[in-house]
Amino acid sequence: MTGTAPTDAASERREPSAPAATWRFSRPPHPQAATEAPPDGPSGLGPQSPVALATTLAAHAGMLAHQPSVRDTLREVVQLATDTVPGVEHAGITVAQRKPHKRTRRVVSPASTAASGSAFEALCAAHLSAGQGPCLEACGAEPVVLIKDMSHEPRWPRFALRAGRIGVGSMLVCHLATRGDRVETLTLYARDTDALGEDAAPIAALYAAHAALALWSASRIESLAGAVETRQVIGEAVGVLMATRHLTDVQAIGLITAASQQSNVPVRDIAGYVTRTGTLPGPAPLPGQRR
Repeated sequence: MTGTAPTDAASERREPSAPAATWRFSRPPHPQAATEAPPDGPSGLGPQSPVALATTLAAHAGMLAHQPSVRDTLREVVQLATDTVPGVEHAGITVAQRKPHKRTRRVVSPASTAASGSAFEALCAAHLSAGQGPCLEACGAEPVVLIKDMSHEPRWPRFALRAGRIGVGSMLVCHLATRGDRVETLTLYARDTDALGEDAAPIAALYAAHAALALWSASRIESLAGAVETRQVIGEAVGVLMATRHLTDVQAIGLITAASQQSNVPVRDIAGYVTRTGTLPGPAPLPGQRR
């Protein structure tokens, strides 16, 4: 049997429903997103073969790996998440920090997060005001936490009530990384209940693994680049002091270090001052000399 063109009624059924009164965010289009939502949901890959899924994840991993900075990688992680995991409309990255000698965690400043929707900051605030929630309690131990229906969530009732008020009906939280007492998570959410089915969790876990690797790589590259730049600045400052004060390299380094300790200013900043002005920012005797 040959296929027929969809009727107007069928086309209308695939159009997103009008936002509810409490829905405070809208999905921004991604440059590479499809122009029409797939029949299985508002976003995401939907049902597909393992080979197709692997191909899509590999392509997204390549896009993440080619971002020029950590900030750009964060933005791309949350944007691609909405095109990868079925049912997801928005995403955000949260950094949580364990309180000293306590098992609970608190979400740090929203300025340290990335988000694809304006409601994500309100979602972080819901964690804080409720004093509970998956980003605070669960993701240090569980790789993926799924809330299918926010109106019937027994684990974190206070958080679920607040999240429901800002229009979040279902939610997925994926663990990205743990760095000391800091836990980084990827939060995926949608306005409808049951929008994130059981198939969303394993796909989200796979995507989170790629995202975590990309973020680690971007952070490592920026750190190494900063170390190289710092070494170059210090080397230039040592050369300036050797030339202007007729010092050895050991004596010049000692002067820079002493100035840093006395002023409680990083060595790199002291070195930058020396290269700009040709002198130290304050009196600093040679090592072993008195003022």
